[in-house]
This record gives sequence, C-alpha cells and structure tokens, in this order.
Amino acid sequence: MYNFKKYSKPKKGIFCVLKTDGNYIHNGWEKEIKEYTIIGEDSTTYVYKLKESIQGKWIGNKIITKTYILPIGLHKSSFMQWSTNQLTLF
Repeated sequence: MYNFKKYSKPKKGIFCVLKTDGNYIHNGWEKEIKEYTIIGEDSTTYVYKLKESIQGKWIGNKIITKTYILPIGLHKSSFMQWSTNQLTLF
C-alpha cells in the first residue's frame, strides 16, 4: 500500500464520477454526483475500500504466493467537497 494514510475517522465526500450506464454527450461521458465514505488517501486517490489480493510467482517447481492489500478509490480530481457531519437538534 504505497503512500496510503488511513484516517482516524472516516469522512463523507461528494464526488463527480462517470455514470455506469451513461451516454456520450457533446463534451464527454455523462457524469453524476455521488457521496462516498472515505477511509484514507494516498498521493493521488481518496480511498473508500481496501481489497485483499494474492499474487503467485513460480520459483523453481514451487509457487510462492504473496498477499497484498489494494486501496480502491477515486482520483482526487473528481473530489467536489466534504459532506457536513453536523448533528441537527430537534
């Protein structure tokens, strides 16, 4: 996990991302505004999920496997703003 910094408390952020079923319009693919819970960041990405990955490598007649943790997230250029976490009183 190169350069990954985990937050002490997750934050909610608003991001402009490509629509999964979007169409191409005159200036690019359709986008939508979505909220994600961000658990950390690295140099280019706001991370919302960590995924375990296993990679095998042949060494002689044996396969040596290593387990990695991959940070999954959104590029920092798609970030719009942090959601407010203020409590409302009735």
